[in-house]
Amino acid sequence: MWGSVAFVVALAVVAARIHDLSSKLGVFRELRETDLSACSLLDHGPMGFGSEDIEFLPDGMAFISSGLRYPGMPDLNEGRPGGIFTVDVTAAGTPRPSPLVVVGDPDASALNPHGISLHVSHADGDEVVRLFVVHHPMEGGAFESRVKIYRYEPESRSLVHEQTVMDPLLSSVNDVWAVGPDSFYATNDHAVPVALWPLEVLLGLRWTNVVFRAPNGTVTVVATGFRSANGIAGSPDGRHVYVADVSAAELHVFGRSPGPGLVPLQVVALPSLPDNVAVDSATGDVWLACHPNAWRIIRSDPSSPPGMEVLRVENAASPQPRVSQVLLSMDGTLQGSSVAARHGAHLLVGSVYHRTLHCRADLLV
Repeated sequence: MWGSVAFVVALAVVAARIHDLSSKLGVFRELRETDLSACSLLDHGPMGFGSEDIEFLPDGMAFISSGLRYPGMPDLNEGRPGGIFTVDVTAAGTPRPSPLVVVGDPDASALNPHGISLHVSHADGDEVVRLFVVHHPMEGGAFESRVKIYRYEPESRSLVHEQTVMDPLLSSVNDVWAVGPDSFYATNDHAVPVALWPLEVLLGLRWTNVVFRAPNGTVTVVATGFRSANGIAGSPDGRHVYVADVSAAELHVFGRSPGPGLVPLQVVALPSLPDNVAVDSATGDVWLACHPNAWRIIRSDPSSPPGMEVLRVENAASPQPRVSQVLLSMDGTLQGSSVAARHGAHLLVGSVYHRTLHCRADLLV
């Protein structure tokens, strides 16, 4: 008898989890598309497929990570290495990405870039720009995570390798937010081996975390309790940290303590699954590229491509944050949106393995 009861209870729990997961993946959601007339696809040129993460410098130069190979996702680059590209959205004519040359990095020929973050510092009166890149070595079928730190040299259009950061706590890194020349926060989006990822998602385990890498090289866990910690970014004044939990459809808002720790402030519920986080340096608004029907990404059916969605969160750290939908498209124009980064009148929307959308942000909001 008790065995039958336990079986029924187990079935009920599994059914509830499947329903919850299906709801999060957008299976039951009614979607109303927005006008894309203020947007057009970038001419990717040599960039190939994918623009997983995008970061802007103050002058309007955007850095793009492209060519991500990731377990469970299509590899439209057919095994070719990924790369880092730049595009100046303020230049005259049609913006077109161009590649950066990686110098001094033994992994350059097999770069597999994921999340990125820019850090600008000043030394002896000179501006120093560093790019932090999440890299996943894929040799031998293993899945690992490292964080590359490069110095950007605009004259030679190169990224000079300074160091590669490895640590057991950098186990499944998705994104990074640089806060110093060699210090950063990073998100781990999974807490179990790749083979168990589906079970981790199905059970809704809140085992993933955010870690901090200090200038002295130590790495510590500073926030826990995420289903899948994805994008991370900070407010322009550095006082707040925003973490997107993609599986839970949540934006977590933290305050920074005097040390590396993070103080939980609030969790903002979202109507869609957020990927990377970008913050408008002028307004402090949080921009989220989301997956309105993530199940289509998992299915990877060319006849039913995944859609794209962009949300803006105003006053994210206030008691009353405002979430508004800026873009939604299901027609395949952009598939699997992963980042929405704004600079002035320009908005770039990237994708995991598809194209890049360039929009006139002043005409959207």
